[in-house]
Amino acid sequence: MSQVFAQPRAAADCKPKRPPKLREARLEDFAQIVSLTAPYRFATSQWTEEQWRHVWRNNPVHQRLGENFSTGWVLEADRRIVGHVGHVPLWFQFEGRQLTISYGYTFVVEREYRGYAPFLLDQYENQQGIDVVVGHQVNLDSLKSHLALGARPVPLGAWDRKAVWITDHQEFIADWLGRKNLPAAGLLSYPAALALSMKDARDRMLLRRHARGEAAIEMSAAFDERFDSFWQELCAEYPEKFLACRSRASLEWRFHFALRERRLWIATISRGGRLRAYAIFLLQKNSHPQDHLRRLIVADFQSLDRDEGIYYAMLRGALEQSRKSGIHLLVTVGISASGTDMSATAPYRNRLPQHSTSLYKSLDAQLSKALENPQVWCPTLYDADLSL
Repeated sequence: MSQVFAQPRAAADCKPKRPPKLREARLEDFAQIVSLTAPYRFATSQWTEEQWRHVWRNNPVHQRLGENFSTGWVLEADRRIVGHVGHVPLWFQFEGRQLTISYGYTFVVEREYRGYAPFLLDQYENQQGIDVVVGHQVNLDSLKSHLALGARPVPLGAWDRKAVWITDHQEFIADWLGRKNLPAAGLLSYPAALALSMKDARDRMLLRRHARGEAAIEMSAAFDERFDSFWQELCAEYPEKFLACRSRASLEWRFHFALRERRLWIATISRGGRLRAYAIFLLQKNSHPQDHLRRLIVADFQSLDRDEGIYYAMLRGALEQSRKSGIHLLVTVGISASGTDMSATAPYRNRLPQHSTSLYKSLDAQLSKALENPQVWCPTLYDADLSL
């Protein structure tokens, strides 16, 4: 998952000569914003200009809102961007209502101008015409600023860790030993991998026991018209859930580049020609040149049936296919609308290097009160990671 809100620590007694100008961000600011955010290793700073423009121009929500929704705000000093808060509009469904959500994906201010950061944040947190603002993986440097403006922690989910299955023990151990610069790392990896595989055998056995054996899983190469019908049924089945839109157009927009690059596995279960459940598995790109491990992540899972055996059947199939396809790790995170905790059976919990949390804010007091209920939330990586 991308690091979403990062705010540099201020240098002591470091003040700008003149205050920066606050203005709305433009698509033409791409190069400067990437330059500003790159040192903080934002996943979005790795985007091409094509990806950058796609996020807004092909976004079904932005196409509807048009110029009424900005792409974010910047602080500008001497024609140079020194601060940026970016957000994207999304649709959510809740209690029979379609809500417009502002999804924040970056917050960066140069050290010299950190004193002006609250002006940026205020623009984001107090938008008019937006039902809820949401920010995932907010780090400790900016957490206090968000809370001071009325944001609240999402009451469900662990945002500073991920659940992992090892699908190629030998390659995983060889990579780990190689990072330790141990002599004969390749040779040592074989007995160590065997021991680790035996340790994980119990978890694989439990997974087979939980999986629904009769589930007929099909693999799809694209999102078809069944997904529109499924989305309508999902909303009707779980009206009490705060759900990001999963219409065919929204799914195609979100996974456009992964589909084009053939990094997406779409597993489906149908009954009587109707889609009943799906799982989306995404082959992740490595952001570090020395990272040679191939990771498959569960980007989303949804089911009309409240039967966890459906998810476990899909997970079991993904683990088997990962071993055949040379994938080393399968990362599972999130909670489906049907209540399945996708990380529950994973044998490993990997804590992220930086503490993070997720926040939300609504100017509607009644809606804000309703979102305090943990049972309302069912976040997956589809909701929480714009870099997918």
